[in-house]
Amino acid sequence: MMVGDQMAEVLRLKSAAGHAQSALTAIELLAKTGIKQPERCAQSYPHQLSGGQSQRAMIAMALAGHPKLLLATRTP
Repeated sequence: MMVGDQMAEVLRLKSAAGHAQSALTAIELLAKTGIKQPERCAQSYPHQLSGGQSQRAMIAMALAGHPKLLLATRTP
């Protein structure tokens, strides 16, 4: 499943957003994490992203659910 589709699915489940709106919101969230060319990233599969892009995409996915608190840890 493409990154944008994964995020859009969460957005549709958590809000009343339609397909088009959730896709646009997914791209906006990717852009907020600093991913260059968020539209291209949204159309990519996770294995096609670099390590840094993958981390940023996962942060955007976590934010898509509008959590009250988000904890991030760094593994050695």
